[in-house]
Amino acid sequence: MLRAAGFDLPLKIHEDRFFRGFPLVASNMAFKRPLYYGDITELTSKVEKFGNTSFVIAHEFRQGENPHPVAVGNEVRVWAFSDQVDPEILVAQRVPEDIRAMLSVNQTVDTTVT
Repeated sequence: MLRAAGFDLPLKIHEDRFFRGFPLVASNMAFKRPLYYGDITELTSKVEKFGNTSFVIAHEFRQGENPHPVAVGNEVRVWAFSDQVDPEILVAQRVPEDIRAMLSVNQTVDTTVT
């Protein structure tokens, strides 16, 4: 999804040696109905909301023209850097405004067929 929005993770890590990306800190999924081997699904993901140092990505799995989702869920990620004194410790920092704009709900939706 970040790539679809134009965010280059390898470049950001190269530019800032303390940047560690956006680790997953929480997730949940509700399965509404079964899928079977060979079924084709479509996953749509979008940023649902921003906190100070985190953002929530909503996911919805659909199958064909069926209006009811197969599964819905979300994940919480934080904008993380290594502590400058102890690099083993991750420190959450405010999600930058340009990243917020890049991932705003109305601008970036990533749809993948699997």
